Amino acid sequence: MKKTIIDVVCLFLFLLTNAVANEALDIANNEVLLRDSFAGLFPVFKGKSKNISAQFNSGMIPSLYKCLEYNNRYVAAHLILTTHNKDALLSLNGYNGLRLKFKKGTNFIEEDSENRMQLKRWWGKYFKQRGIKMDNRVQNSKKSF
Repeated sequence: MKKTIIDVVCLFLFLLTNAVANEALDIANNEVLLRDSFAGLFPVFKGKSKNISAQFNSGMIPSLYKCLEYNNRYVAAHLILTTHNKDALLSLNGYNGLRLKFKKGTNFIEEDSENRMQLKRWWGKYFKQRGIKMDNRVQNSKKSF
């Protein structure tokens, strides 16, 4: 009986974590605002991107990696991954290889398919070098990777 309760609780936690990870697929580039600071631009997330960033755990990595395939999601996914990556290369010119282009008169970023593919390849190599698998299994609950 005791083992069954533990199994049920573990299954519930696993499903709950995967449900949050799958929500990452609903993020959008227009949920990211870029604000000026003394150190350059920094992302401010809103909507589902804000929720995903606030609840980030490494179990979300496969879903965020998948978002890099979509023109309307890759900027948000890349910035969430970069924000939670202790090795991220932030500079005044961009975020870990993201080329920033703004639509005139807005704070929205223009989609750039070529840059999207470069970022996807970069993250793929990065995760492979660190032994992070791109299946949807929950790896662990560390806040950064």
